[in-house]
Amino acid sequence: MINYLFKNIHIMTKKLVIIFSFTYYSLISQTAPNLILTDLDGISHNLYNYLDDGKSVLLDFFILNCTPCEEGASYMDNYWQNYGPNGTDQLQIISIEVYNNSDEIVQETTNNWGINNPIINIDEIPESYLPFINNYPNYIMICPDKSMEIISGFNFP
Repeated sequence: MINYLFKNIHIMTKKLVIIFSFTYYSLISQTAPNLILTDLDGISHNLYNYLDDGKSVLLDFFILNCTPCEEGASYMDNYWQNYGPNGTDQLQIISIEVYNNSDEIVQETTNNWGINNPIINIDEIPESYLPFINNYPNYIMICPDKSMEIISGFNFP
């Protein structure tokens, strides 16, 4: 009887280790959902198209009344100038304002902040990205293999 119990405990332990390992790796190795959004200049941006072109994409989810978002804007612009289309062209940055503001207010504010990369203005976080956004600013770096790393809050460099 004791051997039977130990054998079952050993089997259950193995199963739990497998389940926990799978859960852990599925949480840290997320595949980025595609996004297709139109910026304030009327240009459509398809996340997967940038990734398929071999570029990394930095999604910058922000809201206007966020001081850390404003503080991070100069860093984002520096990355844009160095690694965007006028630099090495290996990085696409897309800033996404996710609160119910007019395009005019978003454009004026981001101009004051010095954001030169594409800016998207939408009323809420895209549903497929809801699990990844928990404060602002929220940066998601997505590599060409569609893996992603989430950086919450302003913590530069």
